[in-house]
Amino acid sequence: MDPAVLRKQLAPQLSAEAFQSLLRELADEHKLQIANNLVRQPGHDATSNPEDQRLWQLVLPALQQGGFAPPTVAELAAALKLKEAALKDFLHRKSRGGEVMRVPPDRFFPRATLATLAATAHALARSSPNGFTAAQYRDATGIGRSLAIEILEFLDTLGVTQRVGDARKARKDFVPILGAAEPARAPAKTIIKAADKRR
Repeated sequence: MDPAVLRKQLAPQLSAEAFQSLLRELADEHKLQIANNLVRQPGHDATSNPEDQRLWQLVLPALQQGGFAPPTVAELAAALKLKEAALKDFLHRKSRGGEVMRVPPDRFFPRATLATLAATAHALARSSPNGFTAAQYRDATGIGRSLAIEILEFLDTLGVTQRVGDARKARKDFVPILGAAEPARAPAKTIIKAADKRR
């Protein structure tokens, strides 16, 4: 459940800050878990039934195969011969556990893929004191400009990056949110372009 919704139901008299503090304390005591900005009971998994586990064994490899540009829900449903509405419901339930995360408008990324994308953003920020651009991020990841911007906007919402004018800077450590990861290796065409510029 979203923490704001939970506060309205259980303790509307508490301020948002006080309620967040209470949730963190309960999480430290392992009485609840906070993942992907959602609160849940420890160990709760909305997709722990056998049918969902079989579906996950089909879906996860297809998402991973897409690399930094996994298929949209419609493309994934067509490729796996699944009903789009059922797949979308499954992915939304899976996202509550944090195994996948939805990057608008209609694309789900495995958590590990987003960790690599966040690590790449932080690496660019370290090498660009004045901030890095969406074009630099696009070149570092090898994905299209529109998707690169969507990913950066998503990282902004997580607080991993922050937009300052036309550039972005690292804001906070991504590891507690997404897990540890190494930055992406520059695609071959980017390396070739860089070599050409040096000539």
